[in-house]
Amino acid sequence: MSVLQKIWLAVDNTDFVPRISRSAREREMSGEESMVLWYSILAALIALLAYIFGRKLYFRLSDRLKVRRLFTKLAEAHRLDTAERELLLRIAAAANLDNPAILFLRPSLAKRHYAKLYELEGTGLSHSSAPEAFESLSQKLWSA
Repeated sequence: MSVLQKIWLAVDNTDFVPRISRSAREREMSGEESMVLWYSILAALIALLAYIFGRKLYFRLSDRLKVRRLFTKLAEAHRLDTAERELLLRIAAAANLDNPAILFLRPSLAKRHYAKLYELEGTGLSHSSAPEAFESLSQKLWSA
């Protein structure tokens, strides 16, 4: 006789399982106990939903933070000052880029969208957006 058969016989010979199910059927909950049970279930569901949505929000924010860190590290590696970084970020915004670090790799994209940005803002460009500033930035980033 195997171990599983011995366990099955031991469980079958006791009245433990029927006794538990019988006591559960015979016991009725009062109105107050049932409300506590429903509130507990509701609280557990709310906690579960908060956990799920909190994780989604955390990962979405951490992805944005990773993108921002990549841009910052590339800007530091190229020794860009604050005005040059802001200019690159404005170009990325004009290009509707989720990841502004792409501008470090694609100079044609940066030049095309800088031209659009310059046309849109015209003569009201700040000193950091002036064509000289963009040329200086182009020399730092893409001259080989």
